[in-house]
Amino acid sequence: QINKLEQQLVKNPVFQAERDSERFALYAKKAALDERAAELRAQLKGTLLASFREESKARLKVLQKLGHVSADGTVLLKGRAACEIDTADELLTVGKLFPQLSLLVSGSLGCYAVNRFVRGFRS
Repeated sequence: QINKLEQQLVKNPVFQAERDSERFALYAKKAALDERAAELRAQLKGTLLASFREESKARLKVLQKLGHVSADGTVLLKGRAACEIDTADELLTVGKLFPQLSLLVSGSLGCYAVNRFVRGFRS
């Protein structure tokens, strides 16, 4: 078994490169670059994950204040109903919130104003 392992070791390109200093330097450089790339990936993942966690906590607090989610994070009936609201319902809501909007503007300008409000509300 030892002879077989030694033969496999001799055939290994990294083992052969130990005798050739130029090739060994290339393998060492590649290993260092791979290690640095892994460190940078870990840092990036940590940064993105941390920012996502902060944003998620902030959104959860807002949903709790609005009564859509309970203190333990369970979606309540009000939250489920809010998920079902579509664009038509949003337009009706804007009409209920701003009944004077139709008196102040008309036609395409009113549609534009409602469209801006709905898009701004979602983002």
